[in-house]
Amino acid sequence: MQNQPPTVLRGRVLLLLAVFVTVALVGMATNALRRGEDSLGASELRLIQAAVLTLMTHNGITTIPNPVREPTSDLRRFPDVSTPPSRKGMLEGDLPGYVLYEHDRTADGLPEATVSYVRFATGRWAYTADRDGTVTQWERATTD
Repeated sequence: MQNQPPTVLRGRVLLLLAVFVTVALVGMATNALRRGEDSLGASELRLIQAAVLTLMTHNGITTIPNPVREPTSDLRRFPDVSTPPSRKGMLEGDLPGYVLYEHDRTADGLPEATVSYVRFATGRWAYTADRDGTVTQWERATTD
C-alpha cells in the first residue's frame, strides 16, 4: 500500500467525522421528538381527565353509567355513549350518553343544543374510562 498524501488522509478523516456527527445529531433529534410526543400524550391525558370530571360535575353524576371499555379516540362517543336520554332526565329525541364533544345537556327533545367539554372531536391517543371517571390512555390513535 502506498503512502497517501496528507490532504487525502485529512479529507477521509473529515468525511468519517462528518458521518459520525450526522448519526449523533439524527439520534439526538429522534430522542427529542420522542420526548416531545410523550409530553403531548401526558398533556392530552390531563385535558381529557379534567374534561370527564367537569362533565360529571355539570351533569350531577358521581359515576359514569356505561363507561367506554374499548379504547377510542372519538370524543363524541367518550366516556359514555349508550346511556339512554330518559335515564339522564332528558326527553325522547335528545342525544344519549355523557360525551365530551357535543354533549346534549338540554332536555328539549332536540339534539341541536349541545356543549363541548373539549375543543376537538378526536384525540391523538385512544382512551377508556372507569365508572368513577378515571381515564386511561392507550396507544396513539392518529398520525399527523
